[in-house]
Amino acid sequence: MSFCLIIIESLDVHLRNREVNLLDQLGALCAFEAVCRLESHARAADEMRVTEGAVSMNIKSLEAALGMPLFRKDG
Repeated sequence: MSFCLIIIESLDVHLRNREVNLLDQLGALCAFEAVCRLESHARAADEMRVTEGAVSMNIKSLEAALGMPLFRKDG
C-alpha cells in the first residue's frame, strides 16, 4: 500500500510535465485507486463489477498516458 502512496505523490509531478486529459483517464484512475485501496486487481474488479482484464487494461492505459509504471511487479 505504501508503494501506491509514493506513486500517487509522484503523479502530480508527471501530470504537470505532460498534457494528460484526466477526464479521458477517469475510469483508469478509478481502477488505480481501487487496486491501491484493496491491494488486489481481483477485489478491485469485483467492486467495480468488471473483469480483472478490464482493470488491467485501465491500469495499462493510465501507465501509457503518464509514461511511467504504476506498480512494481514482485516475483
